[in-house]
Amino acid sequence: MEELFSDFPPLQQSVRDLYRVFGHYRLNRNMPSDGLFPTTAEDYALINKFLNELTGDDFGRYIWKAMTTLGTVEDFKHFLPRLCELAVAAADSPVDVWCLSTKLRYGNWQMWRERERSAIAAFMLALFRASLYEYLSPKRPDEVLHDLAEATDDLAPFLAAWEEDRSLSEVLHLADFITSQATALHWHGEVRLFDSKQQSAPDPQVTAWLQQESHRIALEDAFFEHSDGPYAQLLSDAIQYYDLWKERVAKKA
Repeated sequence: MEELFSDFPPLQQSVRDLYRVFGHYRLNRNMPSDGLFPTTAEDYALINKFLNELTGDDFGRYIWKAMTTLGTVEDFKHFLPRLCELAVAAADSPVDVWCLSTKLRYGNWQMWRERERSAIAAFMLALFRASLYEYLSPKRPDEVLHDLAEATDDLAPFLAAWEEDRSLSEVLHLADFITSQATALHWHGEVRLFDSKQQSAPDPQVTAWLQQESHRIALEDAFFEHSDGPYAQLLSDAIQYYDLWKERVAKKA
């Protein structure tokens, strides 16, 4: 099993905080369901194991049915710390960040108690920072951003984190992102991310962020500092794509 971001200390701390904040929600052995509950092996695991012993496979049915046809928001809150822990532990976990994010939005998490909202927001930001921490990570920052966008419309905290440190890893991720968006930037003049239906859709928030000249400066600084290194071509390509895009935007203005 390929590890994801579970060894990033701030992320570990955010998970511990989730256990602390949501720890008072108790297990409901009679969760409401659209059918009999419990019926499957996964159902029996949910009500017979300690929370921190539950595996991704144990949540195989629940993660897709939570709050819609199985359990309440309070039941979801009971399982939430472990779901978050599993979502960031392994790249192939049955509990993934995208699905977890859709459930958070469905559960209207931004209307929960302030301390609960703060703990979730801290977890999401720590997760995004973890994706920036190493360049060759199992999941790219733009992929994590796509997943988190299912839970929140405000991407500003994540975008701010991307340009906060300007480590080589963060700049290389930026270069990767620009090259991956080269076609969209050329033909549409904007960043296009995949929506919940996996359809390409414009993202004005990320587009406006990417237009900031500080990104071009960061790419150029990294290129000159590492012009003899293995990432020089990537940085050079990203600068070229970026300049072509900005020229196109300027002509349209």
